[in-house]
Amino acid sequence: MRLCPLGLCCSDFKDMKWEITLVILSGVFALLPVFCGLLVFRNAPQYIKVFYAFVCFTFLFDVLSTSMAFNGIHNEGMVKLYMLIEFGFFAWFLNWSIQHAMWPNWIILLMLSGAVLIWYLNIESASAFNYFVLYLLILTIVQSIWAFGFSSFLNSDMAFYQFITWVLIGRFVGNVLLLFAYGLSAKFYFGSKMPYIGYLRMVLNSSASIAINFIYALALLKILRFQKSK
Repeated sequence: MRLCPLGLCCSDFKDMKWEITLVILSGVFALLPVFCGLLVFRNAPQYIKVFYAFVCFTFLFDVLSTSMAFNGIHNEGMVKLYMLIEFGFFAWFLNWSIQHAMWPNWIILLMLSGAVLIWYLNIESASAFNYFVLYLLILTIVQSIWAFGFSSFLNSDMAFYQFITWVLIGRFVGNVLLLFAYGLSAKFYFGSKMPYIGYLRMVLNSSASIAINFIYALALLKILRFQKSK
């Protein structure tokens, strides 16, 4: 179970063979935005420093979550907590960096309250599929699309606009892949007895991790290019 770029559910590590390669590859790509952020951090504007702090937080959270999975400890609670934090962070970060209220605070609180309620209602569920995950993935995709359209009309700062565009593309692509991955467990997508569903979910999880981190790194490198052009 990914959802923070490396995080996987301990059940995904049964009979590991080539799957471990995907996890390692995901880990390598998770380091990309951390490394690229170091290149731009010193002279970066405040929104880059705040974003980079969250990238570092995500990486550390990821390492902890994946370590739990490798040691056979269920990390679903950690993953769900990260999803709430990530959505809440971007809801605040987009409003703050764009300098306009993309969504009013009461709407954000309502969405997060809905996620907490779904988490509570599914707390005893042993199913691999969880409506909490699907709900927040859909919200994140909608948030990314909305912010992309919102920011395109409000900002004349080309460096910021290119940065935020790449960040939103990364979130959109990664979460679409995750939406499909976790939809595999829903009966209205596929039958619950679909063979090799666990392997396909792992591939999609790793692909989402790689896509998000690679595109985040590109977003930070765009800022580096602007710094060098000054």
